[in-house]
Amino acid sequence: MKKIIILLCIFILSNGLILTSCKKNVTIPTNLVVSNIATTSALLTWWTEVDASEIMIDGNIYYTYTPYSPVNNCYFLTNLTEGKQYTWKVRSREGSNYSDWVGGPNFTTTQTKIEEGININGVVWATRNVNTPCTFTEKPSDYGMFYQWNRPVGWCGGGGAHTYNSEGGGTWNNSISTGDTWEVKNNICPQGWRLPTRSEICSLDAADSFWSELNGVSGRFFGSDQDRLFLPAAGCLVFFPCQTEGHYGHLFNCVDGYSGYFWSSTSFDSERSYDLDFSRYHTQVVPCSREGARSARCVKE
Repeated sequence: MKKIIILLCIFILSNGLILTSCKKNVTIPTNLVVSNIATTSALLTWWTEVDASEIMIDGNIYYTYTPYSPVNNCYFLTNLTEGKQYTWKVRSREGSNYSDWVGGPNFTTTQTKIEEGININGVVWATRNVNTPCTFTEKPSDYGMFYQWNRPVGWCGGGGAHTYNSEGGGTWNNSISTGDTWEVKNNICPQGWRLPTRSEICSLDAADSFWSELNGVSGRFFGSDQDRLFLPAAGCLVFFPCQTEGHYGHLFNCVDGYSGYFWSSTSFDSERSYDLDFSRYHTQVVPCSREGARSARCVKE
């Protein structure tokens, strides 16, 4: 879709001369959303048709961001204060021209919750997914972030062509990670928790389960009535190395809401590791490529 630029021209009479001053009418941002809210971080997303934006946080902190492609933009905020409410707004920028500011929804960072876990077949499972490294999501139905196997970098997962990671970057590592197990130095679980082994995800797979919803989110419940665990069908992130609009690849989440994929710490071979995946119709433990990014659910040490 071609972008239409409107020139606003003002004619000024000065010393008998007619002067013309033209200013571009820059498209304002739309679809401002906050997600992945954690104790010290949050993801801001918006749409704009130009290649740069400015963000104002609480009226006095500015960030300038140039996305990989126009339209779908995001910025991952870090170093926020736990339990604090934030306001924010965005404006589009094209050269020296700016759109009007547009306010996004206020948000409040979460406060640390004590995670007790749920015991299923002798394994104590966290009730929430991993969000940013070493933090849990706010609710059991929240997707959290997505991780490549044995790498401590979380990725925001949306159904779009652009995403952002927990280190503030956007460059996808499409190499295959090494190692026979998920190394301690790359642990993404909070203190006292770790990624499950293949044996442990097999024990969860063997438990009774059924497809349903929690807080309007599709997923699967595992365990008995007294000890029931919900895993959201968050999908997984897959990289497509195609070149479009001058860019060299896009991340997509094509099965969001239909399937869930959760890593184990156990490798299968030099390129694949075991995960638990499920849909409305099945659950299984299978080896999958380490390149894609999947959800993480921790077990107690």
